[in-house]
Amino acid sequence: MGLAKGASFFTMELLLPQTLRNPTSSSGAPTRAGGDPSTRFLLELARALHAAGAPSYRLEEALTRCASSWGQQAEFYSTPTSLFAAFGGGEEQRTYLLRVRPGDTDLGRLSELDELMEEVAGGRVAPSEGIARLRAVESAPARYGRASTLAAFAVVSATAAVFFGGSALDIGFSLLLGLVIGALGLAFSRVGLFESTAAFVAAALSIVAAHFVPGLSDRVTTLAGLIVLMPGLMLTVGLAEVSMTHWMSGTSRLAGSAVVFLSMAIGVALGRKVSTLFPGFVSVDGTGAPTVLAIACSLVLASLGFVVLFRARKSDVGWILLAGVGGFYAARFGAAVVGPELGSFVGALAIGMGSNAFARFYRRPASVLQLPGLLLLVPGSIGFQSLSSFLAQDVLQGVDAAFRMLFVGASLVGGLLLGNALVPPRRSL
Repeated sequence: MGLAKGASFFTMELLLPQTLRNPTSSSGAPTRAGGDPSTRFLLELARALHAAGAPSYRLEEALTRCASSWGQQAEFYSTPTSLFAAFGGGEEQRTYLLRVRPGDTDLGRLSELDELMEEVAGGRVAPSEGIARLRAVESAPARYGRASTLAAFAVVSATAAVFFGGSALDIGFSLLLGLVIGALGLAFSRVGLFESTAAFVAAALSIVAAHFVPGLSDRVTTLAGLIVLMPGLMLTVGLAEVSMTHWMSGTSRLAGSAVVFLSMAIGVALGRKVSTLFPGFVSVDGTGAPTVLAIACSLVLASLGFVVLFRARKSDVGWILLAGVGGFYAARFGAAVVGPELGSFVGALAIGMGSNAFARFYRRPASVLQLPGLLLLVPGSIGFQSLSSFLAQDVLQGVDAAFRMLFVGASLVGGLLLGNALVPPRRSL
């Protein structure tokens, strides 16, 4: 879910649902975690939290706290594609391996799992009953239907065109392009090829539309149409995990974000070859900076789009709007005082403190506000522009954009860490 970026940065990873697999013991034999309900609950909770998009440092802390609440000795290790859980100590220790896939971020499910975990850890719900409730949460129907998801893609793409300085034509075509990319995402079954295919389609359609519609910016519409797919949030989470000394998980996410950036850049490069069919074709840039009113309206609409894309509860809509708008304008204030890159630090600090205060007061996961708020700040499009420059053999611009991307990402992580220090969340998630 990285919104970008000249003033904002959007992101969203479209991945297939996670398949459930039997845990494996340290001896390599499949097992059902014995007959201990608490162990089975922790294993299924670990898998469910991973599928809901919990970062490794939050997931491991939440599971450790839950296990220690009833005096169970347990250790957990999470990566984007595997989970390890060890119970007991010494020669009696038993280790389980769960093969998993990176899951979509599902804030509504994350909230439900957090509530269930607190009830089981507090002794209000038995682990055996917790297992049944956990399975009910996982099997519940999608919070938002296909129509709502397509509308969210379209709205986020249109608002991205506003931030990129697009004209009314650019905004309208970006909305249509968002619908096309969203439909591809819902229909595509090969995850590894989706990003490059979507990038090719977005670039090719933008070139064709710009040829037949004078004044349409193919550059703005291509980037706006793909903005939901930019792995800016994956990059930021990876940097956060590395800073928390979760090096394996963090480097895996950083490598994954680099692969997505590269596949999208290649797709766009291929799609732009369509311009050879139109001799004399010239790309058009955006018309200029958006107005204050346009930015305000786009912030509200983009935040509503993230509510759907991140499957947040409807009761959290107001808080998510507040986090998105507040974090964005805090970043703008910071940019005016300390510069645009460090402005992201100020925005992340405001989001981190606000989301942690929300978690302390309402006993809810801080991620519910933190992730949507960061989407307006993460450096997704900067990374995409960096790779595009390298492909165009503009090495200096590519290096400059890559450095800015990493600097903005590090600023976001630094702001969140300072926010955690100033206002501890007292919640694992």
